[in-house]
Amino acid sequence: VGYENLSASEVLRRMLPEGLEVPSAFEMVGHIAHLNLREEHLPFKSLIGQVILDKNRKVIRTVVNKVGQIESEFRVFAMEVIAGEEDFETEVKQGGLTFTLDFSKVYWNSRLSTEHRALSQGLKGGAEVWDAFAGIGPFAIPA
Repeated sequence: VGYENLSASEVLRRMLPEGLEVPSAFEMVGHIAHLNLREEHLPFKSLIGQVILDKNRKVIRTVVNKVGQIESEFRVFAMEVIAGEEDFETEVKQGGLTFTLDFSKVYWNSRLSTEHRALSQGLKGGAEVWDAFAGIGPFAIPA
């Protein structure tokens, strides 16, 4: 069985040192795969990034890893490209809308899509939405 027939997890399980947990979760933000690698994965970050890129080429062009903690009032974080293009401008589709954003400059969390949808569906006609922490507007725009 060759590389092309294996999943990303299977490839990493074979290539990473025995006993090292295989990172399997990442967030998709348009064409960007966002990882939060643990300290023990850092020596292998390029390998991990390249495997994720290879196994998801149809949808991923850039793989980034968060560097440090979120310390900004705007919730943006430092990141490094560990595979692919250094292209942070992307489009995210959510709730029938398309948001164009620069992931290196704005906060985006796709896992909040359920909350975005629930809030906008719960509004009555003519309601006004004031979102003091709007960012690029994933709560307010669908409303």
